[in-house]
Amino acid sequence: MMRMEKARPATTIMHAGSRFGRYKGITESPVRDIGVNDAVLRQMEDAWKRLDPWGMTVENYQETCELVKRVDCTAKDVETFTIGLAGHQEENDFSDKAGMFLSALMNSGKDSRYVIHTAHLQEMISSLGYRNTKDIEIDGDLGSYTGDEMESGTITVHGNVEDCLGFCMRGGRIFVERNADDEAGRGMEGGEIIIAGSVGDNLGGGMENGRIIVEGDAYGSVGTSMKGGEVVVKGSVYGNAGEEMEAGKIVIEGDVIDIGNTGKHMGKPRVQRVKVGAGIGMGMAGGEIWLDGRFHHLSHMIEHGKIYHKGKLILEK
Repeated sequence: MMRMEKARPATTIMHAGSRFGRYKGITESPVRDIGVNDAVLRQMEDAWKRLDPWGMTVENYQETCELVKRVDCTAKDVETFTIGLAGHQEENDFSDKAGMFLSALMNSGKDSRYVIHTAHLQEMISSLGYRNTKDIEIDGDLGSYTGDEMESGTITVHGNVEDCLGFCMRGGRIFVERNADDEAGRGMEGGEIIIAGSVGDNLGGGMENGRIIVEGDAYGSVGTSMKGGEVVVKGSVYGNAGEEMEAGKIVIEGDVIDIGNTGKHMGKPRVQRVKVGAGIGMGMAGGEIWLDGRFHHLSHMIEHGKIYHKGKLILEK
């Protein structure tokens, strides 16, 4: 499948009090004196001012890389620059602009490890780690498209992330210390995503390869149109699993609870008057689903594939 066919899905801007209640107040992150070069910081500011004022897209990322090649900055310079981003938050398209700019600085830089501060920001940084090849540690939350088309290296987020974590990532490893919103691992081609908390809807949708591990619950569908790879949910799934999957493996250690459309995006759902695991594998054309918890019934619209319960094969077509 050509890359251009994998268009970014529309995302919803999340604010304070969103699904996981994660932005309840902004705390300042202490920054040590790291001895940066003021002249280099001025060069970085000049490069920032030359970015497209009408907004950043993946199409003009290469232009950004050409801009920052003129700036001989270290990882320490980049870290300090992230603190100064607080003064740019009112600018047009700040979220993507900051993410793409920082991604270009890091990917073009000589250092292998970078620290990014976001806890002091009111606006989320999106698209951080675009085509990443470095080891990045983020102190705070991030917006959407973290690790978009990531190639190698690691991204460690000491906080939460919004939609489309690891979108079409090809390699490397992403670790999120808290929660992730919808579309985590969508179109994933390789690498590994580990989420220590819970996730939103459409986990691993359309993924082709790689591995996703969720330590908590999934509030929505899992593995829709999955073509390969593996998704492991150690908690429960409040939605469907394996709908129209073609290949790959889904492992759900908790219960599968279909809550329908009502309450789908409400965080912890109300479970009264709901069916448990209704229609698992609807439209499934291949792959495997492993269930360890409770479920109600399997879909009658399964073409091919295998489904296991507590290690025992219960359906094979």
